[in-house]
Amino acid sequence: MKHTFLALCLLILSFNNLYPNNYNEALLQLDKLIENRVLYHDKFEERISNIKSLYSIAPNNESKYTLARQLCDIYSSYNIDSATIYADLVIDYATSSKKKEFIDEASIIMAKTYLLGGMFTEADAILNNINSSGLSDILLLAYYTERTTQYRYLSKYTSGTNLEPIYNKTRITYQDSAFNISKEHYPGYSLLQAENLIDKNKLEDAILILEKQLNKYDPKDRGYAFLSYTISRAYAMQSNLDKQKEYLALSASSDIYNAVRENVALHELALLLFQKGDINRAYKYIKVALDDALFSHARLRSFEVLKVMPVIDLAYERLKDKEKRNLILFSIVAFTLVTVLLVSLFFNKRQNNKLILANKNVKSINEALNDSNHKLKDSHIAISEANMALGKVNAMQGEYIVKYLKMCSSYIGSIDNYRLSLLKKTASSNTAQLLKILKSKEVVDKELQSFYNDFDKAFLDLHPDFIAKFQTLLRDDEQIILKQGELLNTELRIFALIRLGITESSQIAEFLRYSNPTIYNYRTKVRNKAKMDREAFDRAVLAL
Repeated sequence: MKHTFLALCLLILSFNNLYPNNYNEALLQLDKLIENRVLYHDKFEERISNIKSLYSIAPNNESKYTLARQLCDIYSSYNIDSATIYADLVIDYATSSKKKEFIDEASIIMAKTYLLGGMFTEADAILNNINSSGLSDILLLAYYTERTTQYRYLSKYTSGTNLEPIYNKTRITYQDSAFNISKEHYPGYSLLQAENLIDKNKLEDAILILEKQLNKYDPKDRGYAFLSYTISRAYAMQSNLDKQKEYLALSASSDIYNAVRENVALHELALLLFQKGDINRAYKYIKVALDDALFSHARLRSFEVLKVMPVIDLAYERLKDKEKRNLILFSIVAFTLVTVLLVSLFFNKRQNNKLILANKNVKSINEALNDSNHKLKDSHIAISEANMALGKVNAMQGEYIVKYLKMCSSYIGSIDNYRLSLLKKTASSNTAQLLKILKSKEVVDKELQSFYNDFDKAFLDLHPDFIAKFQTLLRDDEQIILKQGELLNTELRIFALIRLGITESSQIAEFLRYSNPTIYNYRTKVRNKAKMDREAFDRAVLAL
């Protein structure tokens, strides 16, 4: 008798506050338990297996009755079909004993199992067949408890209809009856007291009683889930959503720890999270709730979960589609930027090659002019004539410098226009003097510096944390220090190009206008500062 009452009411064990006491931590704890729920199911199956072993070797019907009753109680929160099998055995053993007390107890157990399986008509027939006036206090409390459960389930099934208030009124009647015969020292007394206060809308008083009682429970105990869920209901009636979600998470966590698959907290929490926009977590929770409901064959739970599952599932699919579209859009933008950058590099390289060739020609011409100047020193007349000639050359040089500066300004606007303008000047001017103007690298360096600045900005826009991540690859005493105003220096720019997939030193040398050995030396110098070997370092750079 005692075992049945403990199964129907809440058990109070030693205090052990394993679960967190705020909303965010409660959700994180629940996430971890969900990830490991298979382990708790395995432990539960092992426990059932041990009891089944004892049942198979039980020496008499009374022992088998006790063990079958225990297995039915355990299975009632895990798998209703299995619970029904053992409930039938309990009925058989009770009938064979011909003891009225055993028969009444077995009938209540069978009614409880039918209610969990959604067989309300069958459960009602069994409960109607019990003469409640002849029950002991403990069995009468169990009887009223199942009647309360019966009409709570019926009110949920008929939610939103005219029958709901009728069933709910009947539930309150049976609940009051259970409370009236309950004793203060009974484990379930505080819960019944709180339920009555909630029905009377005395929410603060109910929460005070429940939270005080909760502190006496171990979250590993089944009763912790009941108390937490009831507290969440009280906070829901106060419209305190954060507290409601916190205690639903605590209740769901206790359910998972105890391998309870006939549960209610998880799918209610999923619905609240969905309403608050936490689609991913809501989808994960509702999937677990559906798996549990289908596994346990609890019809009410399946009914409740399937009412909200399509809405959450549709929202989840839309969220994933949106994330997929965003990823595709980002990839297109990134590819476009890289393409523009590569095209710019191509045209820049081509113009640089032309400038290099022009500089070589100008250098040769200047060398020839220097030889002529040395010969003119032998004669004052020759020197005067040379000075006059040089004056003319200087005048022409000033004129071409102005024109060259204008061409540089045009080059900033458009590389191709600059090329066409340069060809035009070549066609209409003294080639020798023009090549002398082109000897100056000021424009090239300025444009290169402007280009590198543009490259640095564009690269850091795409990879804003590149420098910070790159520094983590280097030893603490070998960090790269940028000068004031620098976005990237030569070392960082080399590895930025490597990050973009330009790994050949020759390509990097063309881009940065250094020799291949210089680029190689830079790369080797930085690799020597790394925390890892060369191959691992190169892979890490590509993965930044």
